[in-house]
Parts: sequence; structure tokens; C-alpha cells
Amino acid sequence: MRTGLYIAILLASLPWLLFSGPSRAAEDSHALNEKNIQIFTEKLQKNFPGLSPDLVSASPVAGVYEVIIGAKLLYITEDARYLLDARIIDLNRKADISTPRINAVHLLALRRLGTDRMIRFDPPKDKTRYTVTVFTDLDCPYCRKMHAQIAEYNALGIAIHYLLYPRAGLNSPSYHKAVSVWCSDDRKAALTKAKTGAVIPAKTCDNPVVKHMALGEQMGIRGTPSVVFPNGEVVMSYIPPKKMIQMLEVGTKAN
Repeated sequence: MRTGLYIAILLASLPWLLFSGPSRAAEDSHALNEKNIQIFTEKLQKNFPGLSPDLVSASPVAGVYEVIIGAKLLYITEDARYLLDARIIDLNRKADISTPRINAVHLLALRRLGTDRMIRFDPPKDKTRYTVTVFTDLDCPYCRKMHAQIAEYNALGIAIHYLLYPRAGLNSPSYHKAVSVWCSDDRKAALTKAKTGAVIPAKTCDNPVVKHMALGEQMGIRGTPSVVFPNGEVVMSYIPPKKMIQMLEVGTKAN
């Protein structure tokens, strides 16, 4: 992981309550206690200084616990020796246990960020049927192609909420351009202009670009545009308007 984005993840990792209702851990035979949580937290902080889990809870597997950091779901063994970046498959039920949890973590991380920290292109009032969140790079050709069709997405009732994700990394020309877009008086107009390749005035201000990048890293974003669907699934691809509405209507992503 690039050093800059590792720092970005630290900045974006804030404690927050992920799930309401009875704790899964309290119902589990290997439920956590305060001592377990302290051991896990100290172990993580020793290996990753400054990094603390947002939530630690029991997994369906004895001796393995879930660790949630921002938009990332990891697992840790009971002895706090092994940290696993993996998915759990229940072979008896032939079920992917991790994916629904990962998707839920994605949605809650976006909710924590808030739509006021995104650049929103919404359909006319009362016409929104679906909302997707899109990691976008101002210099990415397919990101530009997608944005050139923004009116078509909106006409189908799809709201597009952008997160700025300059793939070149922190302090790159693309990063500074993203900051300038956010700091513009009219962010939507500046983003649209930047995606045509036009030069926009350089500006700086308090901005969420580093947090956008950290969330992308935590979600495993490897390319742009990447679309987060209403159920938390991520598709790392340009999706034409008509294809996207079809995917949204069936409630799942296409393979």
C-alpha cells in the first residue's frame, strides 16, 4: 500500500457504531469480552501504529473474529497472531458468509462519510429511483465517458454521487485537480469542465479527497469508474445507463 494512502486510511478511520440491535458476539459461543478486544486492539496498534479497529465481533467460525476498520472487513485469530484478509465460505451451506457483511460495511462507511461530502448529480425532485456512489478519476477516459452521459442516468431516475479517486495518488496532478474541483464555487460545474480536459483554476480548502481515497483503498478499488450499488456491491467498470438501470432493477450486479 502506498505510504500516503496508508496515512489517508488512518485519517479516515473514526470509531462508529456499525450495527444496532443485539450483538452477534453476545449470542456466540466464542463471544468477545473486554480483555479480548483490548488484546486485539493492542496487537493491531503494535503492528500498525495509529490504527485502531472500529468494531471487533465474533465471526461464525470458532477462534476467528471480525475486525472492521473503516470500510474494510478483516479477520483475526483468537491468539491475535494472524490477521486474515479473506472471505469465509460455509461449505456445508455452499454460502459466502463474508460478502454480505462486506457489503454492509461499505454502505455504513458511506453513510458515515455523508452525502454532503460527495458531489451529487441527482434527477429532478421526486424522480430519483436509485442512488449509486461512484469512485471517479477526473482524467480517466471511461470516467469521462460516464459523466458525458450523466443526463441519461438522471433521466432513468439514477442519482450519481461521486467520490474523487485520483488513481495517481496523493500530491499528483490528478489529486490537486480533484482538490480544486471540490474547492470550486460550483463543484458540479467544475467537475464537468475538468472531465472535458479543460483547465480549472487551482484552489485549496478543507476537503474530503483524502477520505475518498482511503475509502476506495479499503473497498479494494483498483480502477475507475467503480460503482457502489445500493446493496453495497462494488462493480469496477464503466456501466452504460441502460445496463445500469437493468442491474438496479434486479437488485444485483451483473457478472
